[in-house]
Amino acid sequence: MGIWNQSVSRSLPIVNFRISTRLIILLFPLLIIALLFSSYLFYPEKVLDSIKFIFSNMTNYFGFFFLLYGLVCLFGVSWVACSSLGDIRLGEKNQKPQFSYFEWISLLFCSGIGVSVILWGLVESLYYIKSPPYNIKENSALSLEWAHMIPLFHWGISAWAIYCLPTISMAYFFYVKKSKQLSFSSIFQCYFSKKKIGAWSTAVDLTVVLATLGGVGTSLGLIIPVISHLIEDFLSIEPSLFLDIVVLFFLSVVFSFSTCLGVSSGLKRLSLINAYLAIFFIFYVLLAGPTLFILNLSTNSLGLMINNFFRMSLYLDPISQSGWPQNWTIFYWAWWVAYTPMMAIFVSKISRGRTLREIVFGMCFGGALGCAFILAVLGGYSIYLQNTGGVDLSDFVLNNGLDKTCIYILKQLPNPFLVGICFLLLAFIFSATSFDSSAYTLASLTSKDLDECKDPSLSLRFYWCAILALFALVLLVIKAFDALKLSSLLVAVPMVPLSLYSFYIFLIDARKS
Repeated sequence: MGIWNQSVSRSLPIVNFRISTRLIILLFPLLIIALLFSSYLFYPEKVLDSIKFIFSNMTNYFGFFFLLYGLVCLFGVSWVACSSLGDIRLGEKNQKPQFSYFEWISLLFCSGIGVSVILWGLVESLYYIKSPPYNIKENSALSLEWAHMIPLFHWGISAWAIYCLPTISMAYFFYVKKSKQLSFSSIFQCYFSKKKIGAWSTAVDLTVVLATLGGVGTSLGLIIPVISHLIEDFLSIEPSLFLDIVVLFFLSVVFSFSTCLGVSSGLKRLSLINAYLAIFFIFYVLLAGPTLFILNLSTNSLGLMINNFFRMSLYLDPISQSGWPQNWTIFYWAWWVAYTPMMAIFVSKISRGRTLREIVFGMCFGGALGCAFILAVLGGYSIYLQNTGGVDLSDFVLNNGLDKTCIYILKQLPNPFLVGICFLLLAFIFSATSFDSSAYTLASLTSKDLDECKDPSLSLRFYWCAILALFALVLLVIKAFDALKLSSLLVAVPMVPLSLYSFYIFLIDARKS
C-alpha cells in the first residue's frame, strides 16, 4: 500500500494554489455580473429594499466607527509626514520620481475623484439648502452659507487622509520590502508567512475587486445620463437606451486604448489633458460668473469650516436623530473607505521615487486643494443662481435629478453652447481616466509577479477593460445603479480594520528597519 500511495502521489499533478487563487480573482467579476443580472432582473424591488435595509443599519450601528476612523487617518498620516518615517523613499536611495509633480498630482487626482467632483460640485450644495444640519432653518441665509461649505468638508483633507493611510502601507511594502504583488493581502504575506494568511488573502483581494467594480459602476450611473442628456440637447433627439450604450461604447474604446498604452504613454497624457481642461473650465466659470460673490463666499466658507471642523468630523445627531449625518457625512466616509483599495494600489504604482512625506502632502493637500477649488467655484455659482435667479434650484434638483440640474445650471453661463461642449469633453475624459486607472489597478492586483518599473501585462489590462465595459453594459440594461452604489459601500466595514491593521504593521516594520 505504501509503494502504491507513493506512485500515485508522484503521478498526480501538483495544484499551484497561487495560480488557482489568481484564477478565482479573475473569474469573480463574471460571477458578480451573472448574479447581479439574474437577481436584479427578476426581483429588482426586493433586492434594492434589502440592500437599503442593510446599508441603513450599517450607517446607524457603525456611524461612530467611520467618523472616528476619519480622524485616526488624519492624525496617522500627519504623524508620518512630520516624523522621520516621512523620509522613507520608495525605491532605491537615490531613485528619481517617474513623473513630475504636476503629472503625478494629475494622475492621482483624476483617478481618485473622477467626474463625480464636477457633477456634485454643481448640485451638492442645493441639497443642503432644503435639509441643512444642526437644526438650521431651511432656505435661510445661514443655510446657504453652510450649503456652500459642507461639500468642501466632505471632499476635503479627511477624505484624502482616508485614501492616504493604506496607500502608505501599500507603497512601503511594495517598494521597500520588495513585495511582488500590489494588494492588501501582499502586505500581510510580507509580514507573516503565507501559510498563516491562507484563504484570507483571497477574501481580501476579492473584496478589493468588488469595491473597485462598485466604484466604477456608480460613476457610470452618474455620468452616462449627463453625457446622453447633453447630446440629446445639442441634437434635439429623444432619450434612449441605445444612446446610452453608444456613449458607453466610445468611453470603453478610449479607456481601453489608453490602458493598453500603459501609464507613461496613455494614462499620463489623458490625465494631463483632463487637468488642463478642468482648470480652463473652472476659471471660465469663475471669471464669466459672479467672480466677487464666489470669492467672498469661498472665503467665508473657509472660516466656517475651520471653526466647525471637529464638530462636523464627529457629528452624529444622537438627540434629534434627523438622520442627516448618516445620509451624508457617514455615507461619504463609507464611500471613501470603499474606494481606498483602488487608490492605494494605483497611487503606490505611480509613486516610485517619492518619499512617504511627498505622498501625504500630494494626496492630502494637492488632492484636497484641487477639490476645494472646483467645489468652491461650481458650488458658489449654483448658490448665486439660487439666491438671485427666478428658479428654486433646490426644488429643481429634487424634482428633476442631478443630470438635468447640471445641464440647466450650465445653460445660465455666457456662451452656453461652448460651455456645454467643454463640459461634455471634460466629463468624457474624466470618466475615461477613472475607468483607465481602475482597469490598471485591477491588472496590477491580479499580476503574478509585478515589477516595480513595469506595467502589468497587456493581456491582463485588456481583460479588465473588457470586464468593466461588460459590467457597465449590464448595469445600463437592468438599471441597477442604485443597488450597486449601496452594495459596494458595504465593503467599507471590513476595509476599516484591514486598513488600520496594515498601517499598524507598517509602523512596526518601519521602526524595526
